[in-house]
Amino acid sequence: MNVYFDNIILSPESDRLLWDVDCALGAHQRERWTAVPTAEQVGEHPLTVRVVSPEMQTLLQMETTLHVLDPEAGAGREITVLCIGASGTAASHYTARLVELFAADPAVEARLIGEAGPEDDPRNRHEGCGGWSCRTFVEN
Repeated sequence: MNVYFDNIILSPESDRLLWDVDCALGAHQRERWTAVPTAEQVGEHPLTVRVVSPEMQTLLQMETTLHVLDPEAGAGREITVLCIGASGTAASHYTARLVELFAADPAVEARLIGEAGPEDDPRNRHEGCGGWSCRTFVEN
């Protein structure tokens, strides 16, 4: 799991901001917080992210809970995944990675659905439309 700081706040000066992540799991890196939980870490873990100005003033604080599931949870059940997005989704790269990850995990049977995707890979399906916004998806 990754939380990329540039995706949290839209600011032309985001490179000047400081990030403080508080969680019992994971590692704080320059551009992100990242975690690869183990089976021993199954459970709920509080996660707090603070955005701090160069003057050390808290500009924003967000709190959530990281839920780590048992690796066997849902084993034997098929899940259906629908990825909706703009050009990043339309490029089919991250959905291709999802197909690879699901194929490598024998505990998960996943099927991506959608009407778009590369013609040579019927498993890599999505609803990616370059240039579309959330509003465009809702109105169309």
